[in-house]
Amino acid sequence: MTHRPRKITGRPLRILLCTLLPITLVVLAVLLFGLLVAGAPRAGVTRFLLITLYGGFLVMGIPSLISALLMEFLINPNLAHNDTAIVMGGLLGVLNGLYLVFLLDPGTGPMAIWLPVGMVVGLLMGALSRWHFQKNVAYLNAGDGA
Repeated sequence: MTHRPRKITGRPLRILLCTLLPITLVVLAVLLFGLLVAGAPRAGVTRFLLITLYGGFLVMGIPSLISALLMEFLINPNLAHNDTAIVMGGLLGVLNGLYLVFLLDPGTGPMAIWLPVGMVVGLLMGALSRWHFQKNVAYLNAGDGA
């Protein structure tokens, strides 16, 4: 008898995705910006990527997890309109960006870029979470014969 690993689905999958994906997206965006726009040297890209991912998860892991849990347990089940849920994801992203601004540079310096970045990533995560939530609810309702 072979053991088949259990698939991660539903709530755990949404929480995992909405915790890990924002950090990964932002780190890849920073890497692409550094390579394409700022003309950073291409040597050591893998090392830079791993260090930045580690730092990103260390700094933003807890705020991303909190946002994912809020989306999963408060926002998605209690809001009827998709647009509102997605906008709430964007607001959570702005709060995460604000946290990053105050953590890295409490002044009004160049770190303010994290606010729109947080908003865009939050909107994407809100849309992903809402889409997956709606798909899961439809699947569960179809199973009940409703």
